[in-house]
Amino acid sequence: MPPVRQDTSSSESLRAHVSFLSQPALKGRKPRTTGSRLARDYIGARFKAWGLVPWGDATSYDLDFNLGRNVVGVLPGSDPSIAAEVVILSAHYDHLGKVHGQTHLGAADNASGVAALLETARELSRAAQRPRRSVAFVAFDCEEQMLFGSFAFTCREDFRSERIAGVVNLDMLGRHFMDVVENTVFFTGTEDYPELRSRIYGVGAAAGIRPLPIGTDMIGPRSDHVAFESLGVPCLFFTCGMFPDYHQPGDTADKLDYAELHHSQQVIRGTVETLANGPRMGPVPPAAEGDLEELRTFSIVLEEILQQPDRAGIKAEDRGSLEELGHRVAALLELGTYGRRERNDLAMTASGVLVPYFMGSTAHEGKPGSPLAQEHMRVGLQVIQHFYLSYRNQMTEAYRSLVAQTLEYRPGLFRGMPPFQTELYDIPEEFIQLVDMGDGTFELSALANTMSVQARVKRSRWLIPSFQGNLNAGFVAFYSVGSLTQLIDYCLLVMRDAATDPLRLGSYQKLLNKVAGTTNEGGYLEWMHRRLGEGGFQDEEEWMANCITTGTPFLARKALDAGHDIRDARIRAAAVGVLKDPIRRADVRAASIRFLGGGSRLDLLALCDLLDDTEPAWKPAYEPLLAEDAPFADIAVIRSMRMTKSVYPLFGAMDSKTLGDLAAEELAKATGQNFGKDAVAWRRWIEARL
Repeated sequence: MPPVRQDTSSSESLRAHVSFLSQPALKGRKPRTTGSRLARDYIGARFKAWGLVPWGDATSYDLDFNLGRNVVGVLPGSDPSIAAEVVILSAHYDHLGKVHGQTHLGAADNASGVAALLETARELSRAAQRPRRSVAFVAFDCEEQMLFGSFAFTCREDFRSERIAGVVNLDMLGRHFMDVVENTVFFTGTEDYPELRSRIYGVGAAAGIRPLPIGTDMIGPRSDHVAFESLGVPCLFFTCGMFPDYHQPGDTADKLDYAELHHSQQVIRGTVETLANGPRMGPVPPAAEGDLEELRTFSIVLEEILQQPDRAGIKAEDRGSLEELGHRVAALLELGTYGRRERNDLAMTASGVLVPYFMGSTAHEGKPGSPLAQEHMRVGLQVIQHFYLSYRNQMTEAYRSLVAQTLEYRPGLFRGMPPFQTELYDIPEEFIQLVDMGDGTFELSALANTMSVQARVKRSRWLIPSFQGNLNAGFVAFYSVGSLTQLIDYCLLVMRDAATDPLRLGSYQKLLNKVAGTTNEGGYLEWMHRRLGEGGFQDEEEWMANCITTGTPFLARKALDAGHDIRDARIRAAAVGVLKDPIRRADVRAASIRFLGGGSRLDLLALCDLLDDTEPAWKPAYEPLLAEDAPFADIAVIRSMRMTKSVYPLFGAMDSKTLGDLAAEELAKATGQNFGKDAVAWRRWIEARL
């Protein structure tokens, strides 16, 4: 290992750090490899030379968390009254290692961030006056593995959130965003701290670089600062942004602009000093018009990309979309209007245009797939972005719970872990619309945001354990047209599906209250008791049969789907009546086919009458929420979903099968036989055996 440099300029030190950490001998610093250990030794040697001490009661700079090792050195504060408070400066030192036979050295991602961290540690430890608060320099491991190292750090018993006065995270510095936005460092986390933002502007001007602010939630959960965002303290992220060879073998030390890296590091040092020396900062309520400075950042970036589209690699067919986006930003700036709706739409639209330029280069996710696969990935990332904009804290805490469980059980060759699952389900008020259509008819439209995080340790037949996790996110659509009473019935059927599920119950109560014009918080049984009395129904089964026979297709279809577990003669008779009525809409008759499929001999014989029916079971017109002018069609993430073939399964739409196809499938499923669409053969078999 090379000796610790003592008397070099900042730029030379930064270059030396990047060169060492991204040299081929370290093979990309993948966690739990020799290259990772050499990187830790390098960082630890600098910490020791500059007089830093280990974290808490640890005896070493290395903090093991089973899947990897974080490296932490603390510069004790000089003011005894606040020295127990800590400002964290962090950067992840891991990278991808070898992928598809090629070594990914990770110079910008993230040897550059570690270099800036080390140089800041060197300067502050040698300053004539040390910072008043303690500063913890944290090099995280396993950032490339779902930010595991930073979340593991927050799960330590000796991590005290109340002691943290601020967090500054560094990830990718010294490159030009899309190869064209030069002399710039982006930063997030100051939207609620205007005084801190002003300080960063001032330090940037003195350092000769342009700091541009972006909202923390706008960039999504992309780096280790995410683990600290819920602490209620300034939590900043500095980055140069994406570049064409991100997560590719071409991310090498010679691509960095070391003057820009040095200027960025000076801004970072000034930010750390502000947090470590000044009064402890609390958030300021955001301005009513939104963060217009973030909007100016978008305006600057779009203008500079469009000035050099060829160098930025922008395809000709995408330039128009970027120009249109630029016009929208300019219009918002002129109006001074930048509310939540406009901001979310801007984020979705921008990511929809720019994400494809980086998806194919994410080597750790595999080789680029077909254009359709990439389109689905783009939409998937936009959906996650939508959820992060709306449910950032819930997503963060759900993942922290998963990390905590993994650390508790430490699954390995001889140790397992209980399955982990957490869910989010919400129907925001803005996603519920009730429209008076006239003549006593109303239209109810709603979209539920639904997300689940699951993980488990699975053993192969060779008893080798593997950690498997997945995140599913999407939307559930609700739509019906009818009288207010019929809409109440529709909402009750929706609530019935989740009568004992508190996660969904609150959202369904919002639907019912919107239609009924009440604020009742009662559950399904309370609502149903009231409805039976008002409607004069003998019991729930009679009410459900009435919902099926109604002329409102959305209510009838929902009742058939909800009543599949009830074998009441009145409900069965209603379903058979729908099945035999050629005037009924095909999707409602399809629901009656599914209802009768697992039923009695008479039910199955009724299905035989439909085997020669060639009417399509589903048409796009049956799902008004898929229409171009539908409610919520102007929401960017929904608009993007409609542009891909993935929209139909996401909205629960059926494949284009005929009613006869569905009848044959249900008969085969119920009997274990397969006579195709031969009604005579089916009747003969059913009458002989059932």
